[in-house]
Amino acid sequence: MLSNDTDTQVRAHIVECLGDMDQPSKDVLPALLRALHDTGDHVRCCVVKSLGGMTPPSPEILAALLFVLRNDTFFGARWAVIKSLKDLGNLPERAVLAIAQTLLEDTHEAVRQDCAHLLGQGGTSSEQTIQALLKGLSNEDMQVRKACSQALVRLGQRFPERRDMITMQLERIIQEHQDDSLSYFGQSAPSDVAYDALWLLISGDPFESE
Repeated sequence: MLSNDTDTQVRAHIVECLGDMDQPSKDVLPALLRALHDTGDHVRCCVVKSLGGMTPPSPEILAALLFVLRNDTFFGARWAVIKSLKDLGNLPERAVLAIAQTLLEDTHEAVRQDCAHLLGQGGTSSEQTIQALLKGLSNEDMQVRKACSQALVRLGQRFPERRDMITMQLERIIQEHQDDSLSYFGQSAPSDVAYDALWLLISGDPFESE
């Protein structure tokens, strides 16, 4: 019924019902995984939410969610993956790598912004994570730049052993971009958001989300 019904809303409703089942049968997961290839954008978003609700996610579910994050053409489906992964707490390394890549490469600013927040919340202290966030300080979107700054503060607070390295990199960015303010029309240039993060890390003030 899921694959044959021509009404997108009906297919989306079926997917939501499958995800709400307390004790899904063995046929539910294969059906949801197939539905990730549905032509309806809303249907795929509902599939992601249903899969994300199956906690803890199996390796098969995690692989499917990360595939959507890196490949789905609809930003809403990719965004839904980030929302689903927020409930995992500390992220698996393969998820961290995919999220770091998405932060640098995704075409939609909302996805990039939430990738940064997620790395700060549940990412590892790996070099890939920190470098992705440092590069994100120069993102074209101001909110993404701020999200990366906030994430670096969170990582420095969660992993004190990496704080000095993050601080040194922030100082480098401030020096390299100190003359960039005019190019960003006063909208939090890379040096500005790097300084904000540096101040919080040095002062030891608790991070407060906006």
